[in-house]
Amino acid sequence: MSKGFAALYRKAAKSSAYQSERARLAFSGQVCEALAAQGVSRAELARRIGVAPAYVTKLLRGNVNVTLDTIVKVSAALGLVCEVRLVGGKAPAYNQVAKAAFKGPGADRVSDGGRLHA
Repeated sequence: MSKGFAALYRKAAKSSAYQSERARLAFSGQVCEALAAQGVSRAELARRIGVAPAYVTKLLRGNVNVTLDTIVKVSAALGLVCEVRLVGGKAPAYNQVAKAAFKGPGADRVSDGGRLHA
């Protein structure tokens, strides 16, 4: 990584836009993993939370600024618990966030990479 790019990355990583996008992607990734682990379709998730299937697609792509209410509804629909934590200092790595946030069936299968494994 060039010094110029590394400096740009460090600066971007401190921005609220970067942190928001990172959180959206972590959430959508966890939902996709839970859907796969439980054999639940996007259409079924949409039915469970009372939205159109197109909204679930946007949510999973990270194309919507999801509210805390929606996060809680999605979590409950998948039999999971949503936890929100504020931590001091340096932001934790993705795998630490995923392990801390993914609670419920399959939580013991979250790997160091933040992905589910068998």
